[in-house]
Amino acid sequence: MNPFMKANPLDRRCFLIATSAALLAGCMTTPRENASPQSDEARRMMEKFRGLSGIVLRLDALTPRSNVSIKASDGFFVDCPASLSLRTVHNLTYTRDDYPIPKAIEVTWRDDATRYQGQCKYKNDKVLGTATVPVADRIPDAVLDEIRINGGTLRIKIRLVDDGVLIGWDIERIITKENWRPGMYGVIDYPMAGGDFKERRRDENGNYTGWYIDKNGRKIETDY
Repeated sequence: MNPFMKANPLDRRCFLIATSAALLAGCMTTPRENASPQSDEARRMMEKFRGLSGIVLRLDALTPRSNVSIKASDGFFVDCPASLSLRTVHNLTYTRDDYPIPKAIEVTWRDDATRYQGQCKYKNDKVLGTATVPVADRIPDAVLDEIRINGGTLRIKIRLVDDGVLIGWDIERIITKENWRPGMYGVIDYPMAGGDFKERRRDENGNYTGWYIDKNGRKIETDY
């Protein structure tokens, strides 16, 4: 298995994305943290992701999962969805001043009897599984350079699977007259998909397919 942000709702990108409700269910925000001195690692992350004003997160699960919490490696909670599946997908925006993208995330899922109490805290907490995967260092510099040159928003995708967590990425970009090309469909394009998987989506040939990378490094096409 290959080893995975809060935004100002007035940000123009968030506004444009929010208007495309069929593709992005909601522009959610996470609370701003108190400023603190930056570590060498934080400065390295700021340099790697310089120029990015925030990212989009897409969360789903191959098998339905309940009471999911996603926590960055420094303890900051990214999201705590009540449920995830291929049909129940969470979309949100995320940004932080110190770590633009989580260096790693810890994903935990629980049984249905667990009760959410708010602020990512649970009652009768019965954990069924947990996985920790790296994120920030996996994002190729070529993807970040493409965003700086031609615009768009980095999208990080997290998928819970039976034996862990998959991480994927692409660029979310509004289709305009200037950047349209044959095969584009809808109002948003998602170029430069990479990582462990790509969710089912219409390709330039009009086919709806997805893929994932298996344990042997092979790309397996899927219909989800």
